[in-house]
Amino acid sequence: MKNQYRHHFLLGRTNYMIILLGVAIMVLGYFLMIGGGATNPNEYPVDTLYGVRNTIIAPMLILIGLAVQVVAIFWGNKQAKIDHQEEDLYSHSDQESQLK
Repeated sequence: MKNQYRHHFLLGRTNYMIILLGVAIMVLGYFLMIGGGATNPNEYPVDTLYGVRNTIIAPMLILIGLAVQVVAIFWGNKQAKIDHQEEDLYSHSDQESQLK
């Protein structure tokens, strides 16, 4: 009996591209969250620190990036499914030949 084990990646190229897209969106959100600093240490820039960009847009981008990560994990890998079906066909034909 010849063992024909072929290694298959769980995620395909499309999955990894979607993962990179999600990471890029999250990094953009973190950069937007950095915000601006004060030029004068005696002045507290309330508008800069608590503006719409830092409190709404940046966290939303981070959450969208996380959602994209979930989509990337659950995205179907068609090539792995095809290879798995072929592997099942070969294993069934090997079992039938051994029975004869």
